[in-house]
Amino acid sequence: DDASAGAAAADAPALAASLLAKGVAVVDGFLGAPAAAAVRSGIAGMDRAGRLRLGKLQHGTQQSTNDATRSDRIAFLQPDGCAGALAAYVAAVDALRCRLTAVDALVERVGGELDGCNFMAATYPGGGTRYVKHRDALPYKAGRKLTVIYYLNPHWQPADGGELQIWPPDGGPPVVVAPRADRLVLFVSSLKKSLIVGSHDISLMNACLLYTSPSPRDR
Repeated sequence: DDASAGAAAADAPALAASLLAKGVAVVDGFLGAPAAAAVRSGIAGMDRAGRLRLGKLQHGTQQSTNDATRSDRIAFLQPDGCAGALAAYVAAVDALRCRLTAVDALVERVGGELDGCNFMAATYPGGGTRYVKHRDALPYKAGRKLTVIYYLNPHWQPADGGELQIWPPDGGPPVVVAPRADRLVLFVSSLKKSLIVGSHDISLMNACLLYTSPSPRDR
């Protein structure tokens, strides 16, 4: 469980150094337990309203669903259209993004400035839900550069499974991140990742921001 503890760990130079060294950085206590609970409540309300749908798999230009491979329910949201706790979360992460963008070595590492943003709310409803090994982006294309996940699971226990595995670029063993509430994990989007399947007796939930860089012709 590769994490730094405390809100002070959201220091941009330290996070950038971890991202440059390992491709991954983890912060505990990012917003505090009450704020994490409020974000969770907002996403749970969207799920009850039927706004979350089974996540899709990308195959070139085609998309499909297959819950044996990917069984999370998701909704893409407009960051500037969020309110309340979700808006506060987006603002906090975006402030961190601005500080990280000032680190030239990190911009070079991810292959472009972090100009755009996709905001995704997700829940893994239990019963052995999973997401097999994949990348959020290909390393040689414009698009997603940095993935930021905020976990919202106050009652999570190791037996529940659902840890995130992220494979470093040097081919070493994966970094394993437990989905504990109020934990923020950042990683280079082109790294391979997967979800460890467990009993999933509880529903796992997170809020994800995917920062992007346009291609040169789009600038």
